[in-house]
Amino acid sequence: MSAPPPWLRPVPGTDNSTVPPSHWGMTISQLHGFIACCQTTSTWAGLLDSSHESSTRPTTINGSRASTISVYQLVQHFVVPWTAGTRTGVALQLNGAEPLAASLMISHAWGESCDEAALALGVYCEQNSVWEGTSCWFCALALYQPGDGPTIAEQVAMDPFGTVISSIKLSGGLGMMVIHTSTAELYERLWCNSGSVHAAVLGGHASVVVTQLSVVSTGSVS
Repeated sequence: MSAPPPWLRPVPGTDNSTVPPSHWGMTISQLHGFIACCQTTSTWAGLLDSSHESSTRPTTINGSRASTISVYQLVQHFVVPWTAGTRTGVALQLNGAEPLAASLMISHAWGESCDEAALALGVYCEQNSVWEGTSCWFCALALYQPGDGPTIAEQVAMDPFGTVISSIKLSGGLGMMVIHTSTAELYERLWCNSGSVHAAVLGGHASVVVTQLSVVSTGSVS
């Protein structure tokens, strides 16, 4: 198992039980950086080997190739072991000194390819002139995942999704970005139905990014 990077560490007195869910944000650049860090490890290489695939796949976005390593695997092999015992998710470990209120909520499926999700986010930023320093809410990295407390159930009881979406609406943020990839069906995830309902609370302010083979499309949902 690969060791956590030295820049990932909790701030004393700040964790997912003391900071409101609306401030479990991270910048888009930090999200990309975390995934890129994981991709450089021997653990990531081992996952590629075990899935009998090379570092590239036929699936492409704007000419870039993507592996099929999923968010489930990202959480199991990186997020959980790197944050266990800290009570603090990745986003808060990166921003514990000044927790970030999210301006953009990213709705996605955990079965998706991490590479595709990251590439799709990059396409969204480019096509919508969104700064990479924009704060976003990505549940796999926002919640504390190991389960040793605060547990997932305890964090869900804080209504993170509703709280974040309401906060974004009140602050005039960017709204919700919905990622569809070639490796997972977003709406098979139960909470996404709730997310669709919450999109109405945002006044329909949502963007859809679809990745399927070499095709990327974006649009507004009303």
